Amino acid sequence: MPSAADRTAAEAFVDALPRALCEFHARCGRSSAEQVDDCIAELGPEIREDIVVAGRVCDGMVAFYVANQTALDACMSAQRDTCRTDDLSEFCPVFDDDEFDPREICSMPTGGAEPPGSAAGVMERCDADSDCPTGMRCLGRIIGKGSRYCSIPCASTADCSPLLEASYFFRLAPKFHNNRWNRDVLSMGVSCERLASEDQSAVGEPDGRSWCAVTCQENAAVTLGDDGSSLSGCACLPNFKWADEQKTACVWDPATECSIFTPCTVANTDVHECSEGDISCVVNEGLEGTCFDFVSGSIIAACVARCNWQCDNNCLRNTCGSNPSELCTRACCYSDVEGCER
Repeated sequence: MPSAADRTAAEAFVDALPRALCEFHARCGRSSAEQVDDCIAELGPEIREDIVVAGRVCDGMVAFYVANQTALDACMSAQRDTCRTDDLSEFCPVFDDDEFDPREICSMPTGGAEPPGSAAGVMERCDADSDCPTGMRCLGRIIGKGSRYCSIPCASTADCSPLLEASYFFRLAPKFHNNRWNRDVLSMGVSCERLASEDQSAVGEPDGRSWCAVTCQENAAVTLGDDGSSLSGCACLPNFKWADEQKTACVWDPATECSIFTPCTVANTDVHECSEGDISCVVNEGLEGTCFDFVSGSIIAACVARCNWQCDNNCLRNTCGSNPSELCTRACCYSDVEGCER
């Protein structure tokens, strides 16, 4: 059973999707700006047909949105203007036909026991204890600024896993372990705190009990010192940046081309004619970077060989000169010389 916060976020996404998709089609020339409203009127019911059950987005779709939220939100924020088809998967690769089947997603049981605290209000926003279910408290963050949240009592930090389950916890592949967070996971950080010290005054008033407290603000993750163990602060997740010098919030950064969460596609990559689809995001220590279409030496060699027997005499005279390999490769790979076929 999804939490109320997850359902609200998924509903908002589904409501906004038709406009985002229609505006994308207008930008890439599949329709005109004047047709956007008509497009929304047509697409909206089609999109909602299989994922809205009894007047609300089905539990399976809510779970799909939560599991892919970062990538889906990135697609909604991107201002791409290139497309080859009107497929939903070209607007957002997460909607690949092999992975996304609305009817199948909505028919799958979300089943079993609910994640601890997920439906009981853990991590839901609040202004005061009275906004939280009985037995919880409305707390602030240890380091980060931002919204307050409903939390649960604890005996140790191990008891605080429901907070992570209700927010985000990303385990990174080994190749991404050298990062600005000095960690192999990205999470907002939680710990079991007694709230008795002065520097915890922003978290909550002491009451003689221990509570699960969040370390960082939304869309930020805990950073460790060079020793890999001491807490050094918080840094925004990939695709986000500080809203101001005071680091009050992490906001979406539209200038980020790609990251470990936002894939590279033909729409945001300079794809070569020799491409074999090896498109990757080369990331920096912030785990975000630039899209590259990798063309290996073997692919280039094959292109040269192909060119050598496909360039006709006229093409050879016009392009090859004293360095046929380089120039024929250019003619073959980029097809910018008349008479050269690939």
